[in-house]
Amino acid sequence: MGGAPIGLLQQESTGGALVSAGYTPEETYDLTERPGWLRLTPKGGRTFPPTPGRNTVLQAAAERAYSLMTRVDFDPATTSDEAGLWIINGPETLQARLCVTRSLEGERVVAFRFDTLAHSTPLPSEEPVWLKLEREGHELTASFSLDGASWAPVAEKVNVARLDREQPASESGYDFNAFTGNQQGLYVLGNTPAYFDLYIYRDAYSRIPAQHPTNYNGVITSRNGLPAHANYLAGIHDGEWAMYAGVEFGAREAIIPGYPARLW
Repeated sequence: MGGAPIGLLQQESTGGALVSAGYTPEETYDLTERPGWLRLTPKGGRTFPPTPGRNTVLQAAAERAYSLMTRVDFDPATTSDEAGLWIINGPETLQARLCVTRSLEGERVVAFRFDTLAHSTPLPSEEPVWLKLEREGHELTASFSLDGASWAPVAEKVNVARLDREQPASESGYDFNAFTGNQQGLYVLGNTPAYFDLYIYRDAYSRIPAQHPTNYNGVITSRNGLPAHANYLAGIHDGEWAMYAGVEFGAREAIIPGYPARLW
């Protein structure tokens, strides 16, 4: 799978720090055409057999709790055109995708897809769309917004445990490298370029579950005869701590009504 060069999004215009898989020719991405936005153009598509082009910017998903967020400006031409957020497994054979696309009826929709599951909601306008994927353990919740403040669900508490287990050769087609963890980031499929305004790994104003710290010391233990999951951050003693990395609070200037901070 190709991706934009490593470090592409380590720039102020997108406010995130993503790395990528592989290398993409310069003509398939751009940070200057539309200041403050990243353009990703699909590549590698074929007419026969019908194969949509694709492009992505990825980072390893080492944790099991985060809230991915982006704002995308995308005018899909067909049902094969998608742009948004995804989480993929090691062999790249299984994805959880939240995207803007076209329905079979030609409507512009926001859709969530995982394995054989598919949900979609019509979009009322052609404006840029905010997308958010929240993960807590093996569950994903997908939502979208037109203003970045009021969110509507697309799919709730979808079990994605299959992403986290070793994929046998009978499923993945590989007899090596069957599980290398998950990756997540921005993507585009089809033939139409997409423009991304920002990328956030862990939104400060979404739920941050205490039981999934990036690192910790002494705070997740079994105490008083109760299992560890009943003691998250309870009765913290000297020298005990929990760290939640990559939390994006944003700048001080509020640009979204009802939101306490700017989101890039």
